Amino acid sequence: MKLRRLFQSNPEMNLKGMREHLKNEYGIEVDNRRLWKAKGEIEGDHVQSYGKMRRYASMIIATNPGSTTIVQSELVAVETKTIEDGNEASDSIPPVMKPQFKRCFVCYEGVKAGFLTGCKPFFGLDGCHLKSPYKGILLSAVGLDANMHFYPIAYAIVEAENNERWKWFLQLLTEAIGEKAINGQPWCIMSDRQKGLIEAVSTIPNVSHRYCCFHIENNMVKDFGTSYLKNYFWAAAETTNLQKFHNIMNQIKSFNKEAYTWLSNIDPKHWTMSCFDPNVKVEHLTNNHVESFNDWIEEVRFKPPIDLLEGLRIQNSNMMYARKVTADRWQEKLTPKIQLKVTEILKKSRFAQVTRVWDYEFQVDYKNNSYTVRLDEGYCICGQWKIRGYPYVHAAACINSIRANIYDYCSNYFTTEQWRKTYEKVIHPLPDESMWPPFEDELLFPPPVRRQPGRPKKHRRRKVAGEERTLKPISSSKTCKNCKEIGHTRHTCKAPPIVEHPAPTTPVQRRGRGRGRGIGRGQSKDKATTTVAPNTNSTQGNRGRGRGRPRGRGRGGIRHATIQDMEQSENEVEEHAQETEAEELTTVELPLDLFQTQPTR
Repeated sequence: MKLRRLFQSNPEMNLKGMREHLKNEYGIEVDNRRLWKAKGEIEGDHVQSYGKMRRYASMIIATNPGSTTIVQSELVAVETKTIEDGNEASDSIPPVMKPQFKRCFVCYEGVKAGFLTGCKPFFGLDGCHLKSPYKGILLSAVGLDANMHFYPIAYAIVEAENNERWKWFLQLLTEAIGEKAINGQPWCIMSDRQKGLIEAVSTIPNVSHRYCCFHIENNMVKDFGTSYLKNYFWAAAETTNLQKFHNIMNQIKSFNKEAYTWLSNIDPKHWTMSCFDPNVKVEHLTNNHVESFNDWIEEVRFKPPIDLLEGLRIQNSNMMYARKVTADRWQEKLTPKIQLKVTEILKKSRFAQVTRVWDYEFQVDYKNNSYTVRLDEGYCICGQWKIRGYPYVHAAACINSIRANIYDYCSNYFTTEQWRKTYEKVIHPLPDESMWPPFEDELLFPPPVRRQPGRPKKHRRRKVAGEERTLKPISSSKTCKNCKEIGHTRHTCKAPPIVEHPAPTTPVQRRGRGRGRGIGRGQSKDKATTTVAPNTNSTQGNRGRGRGRPRGRGRGGIRHATIQDMEQSENEVEEHAQETEAEELTTVELPLDLFQTQPTR
């Protein structure tokens, strides 16, 4: 009851928050197993959730017309009965066939309309593991809006990630959004180099497929094991000029011929910006926007299927409305992120030297290199403008030289108008389960519990390819107390033990530690100072009373002192005597006129 009220007010609370709440409010400490069990009882049973999937899908279509929701099942034998006659079994009854959940696909009409009208013809594909007792994989397609933020398009719950499931997912996705964008531009898809995924993407006609360069880098470093190759690889991937790409590849060939051969077997159109489709206007080389989506839904991946899908819908609805409010308030022509990038480019363009050779043709000298720019064609020989969709330093310098507005030379994909179109539609909410209409269909059985291949993990993950392993530094300053050598200790010393004979000791009285009493040089009652007149050896002034330095009176104990201690004591006595004698002979000489005319102090 205590946790139930807490979950009603905060459904996204995790196990750590539950533990802290119980400890702070009630002084109770509960382990994770009991918290997980209590959380499952509050959130609902996974078996019951799978059984209501068809009913939930029908509610999505009823509340969001035009949406695509598919729940696929298969008939399985769930029980077998036999009739026994004595000790022998007679004819057995045929097994009872029941529908079992297999996979589902969800794409809301509001999300689909926003993607088609306001986003670029680009999306990434990836899958993440679910953490429920029945496991499974969540496949997702994630695009980019005009402000370069991730935009979830569709997702599906499947039993495993392989070629068959990806084909099924992409078939339903293309049926929902079409095989091409509204402007007729073919889709551009970003993913890793998983074999089943590559085959599934190839089934879509005229599609351009990009590979995540991070995965390519990991595989390359894993096979050839040198960090210098990473710098060459990223330079080749990020360049937008084809001739420069070939020059870098030749450098890789001279550095490591095997790595060059391995990299040449991957078509450059999949991983280098110099060969990307210029109509897409996306400069991404990695699939990080899909990874961001997977992290964004981390808290709902352990929930039952209906709660999982409801959590995704609520998060997506909140995100879309928040971005709609931000886009409506934004009054600039370009979106915030693109405007920030263009502003930085304008600052860099101040250091470029521009020579105008024709109406819209220029020569730009920047960082000891020359570039050709034609503004009427949107062309720069470096290739940055063509791929990114907004002018780079060389084109920006030319635009400034003719006093034009750089915003007019940016692609429409980055305008605030397109940004607002993306979030014009809405995902309509679903009513409470108690208000759902009756649904005449059999309940679905949950999928079978699948054991993951391989040995279960007991330790933390291994380092990915190319990731350096951090080792605890070994100290080289350890000194052995036995042999006095550096690099080991006496416990691992191989030298014979060295026995040190102690020096002879003599019982002596320990010096007392206290405040001494004596007569020293100090200030007298008549305030006279000991002085010496020039060319005389007589002293004037009275001897003052003060705190002296002779040995004081104190309380000390008896201990056995070594010869070294006795020698040290004799040295201290001699030094003390010399200092006392030096103080008594110290005098101050003053000029004669000063001595005769002014009183001494």
